[in-house]
Amino acid sequence: MTAADRAKLARILGMLGSEHAGERASAALQAEAFRKRHGMTWEEMIQGKTVYLGGDPPWAKPEPEPPQPTWTPPPEPEPEPEPPQTTYFPFHLPPGTTHPVIARYLFAAAIFFAWSWKTYG
Repeated sequence: MTAADRAKLARILGMLGSEHAGERASAALQAEAFRKRHGMTWEEMIQGKTVYLGGDPPWAKPEPEPPQPTWTPPPEPEPEPEPPQTTYFPFHLPPGTTHPVIARYLFAAAIFFAWSWKTYG
């Protein structure tokens, strides 16, 4: 039964509440003729299954897909390599070597010691 057929049946059944006996009888005959014309039982008509000739009912249309973003997020930056560690402490030197700053100090101290020994004797 289509939506238009249901509307027509509703109008016919609405006449069953008339105050006039003739209208009520006519509405009952029209309703029975409607049922026979559609080849349905009263139980099937009461269940009210509507057949949509154009496919699915308007409210059963699938939701449109959300639009895809037109931009892509920027890639995550590569982590920068850490600069080489430069320390001026003698503990990072191989054993048996002296740090250049300490070596200069020792050289200057040795020269001063030699000069002062020679001068002040």
